[in-house]
Amino acid sequence: MLELTKVNAFHGLNHVLRDVSMRVNQGEIVSLLGRNGAGKTTTIETIAGLIKPSAGSIRMGEHLLSTMHSFAICKSGVGWVPQGRRLFPELTVNDNIRLAVLKMPSTERASGLQKAYDMFPVLAQRMTTLASNLSGGEQQMLAISRAVIGEPRLVLMDEPSEGLSPAMVAELAVVIKSVAAQGVAVLLAEQNIHMALAIASRHYILDKGQVCYSTQTDELNRRPDVLLNFLGVSTKSFVPVS
Repeated sequence: MLELTKVNAFHGLNHVLRDVSMRVNQGEIVSLLGRNGAGKTTTIETIAGLIKPSAGSIRMGEHLLSTMHSFAICKSGVGWVPQGRRLFPELTVNDNIRLAVLKMPSTERASGLQKAYDMFPVLAQRMTTLASNLSGGEQQMLAISRAVIGEPRLVLMDEPSEGLSPAMVAELAVVIKSVAAQGVAVLLAEQNIHMALAIASRHYILDKGQVCYSTQTDELNRRPDVLLNFLGVSTKSFVPVS
């Protein structure tokens, strides 16, 4: 579904991504792990077309994303949950979602709006509330609903659990797994190793803009030294995410 081949990207003169290669299959959740500044967000934004790669290719099925503008990437079936949510704070919940369904055919917009409320019933109760007045968890629900309506083929999630309570993280994990169960490929950039191990089947660890380790969840559970060496975390401190 998604394949990056030797992707390089810059922030100004700063060479951030160096020959990054990875893939995500249909219906698969893959996590992107790494310390702060490792290049996780840059990877997500490069796939989304916000940063143009200086070398390498990014493909999603028949689409060569690395040559497309960000709006075209969105229309091709890529949903994005950005770090920090990036909602329209002075618009209501309903208006934020209505903006998201504009990419859908006019005959499908009403069902797209309803899909968001079916996924997160609490948003239906807050539809006239300004996005700025939602709780952190509700704002993340709104950000995710915008990304997954319209039947995307791929969803990019950048630190979706940031600032959320453990109970909200557990609820979020259920939602992400339900999205993948519909055949959507999910690439999850996450600092919360607990959630990443609970829901992702495979993992890429970034360090200084390079993929330094690629592995499956079973191996990481058997090899706590990998997380300790590359991320400085120990599985002994993990709190399970159901």
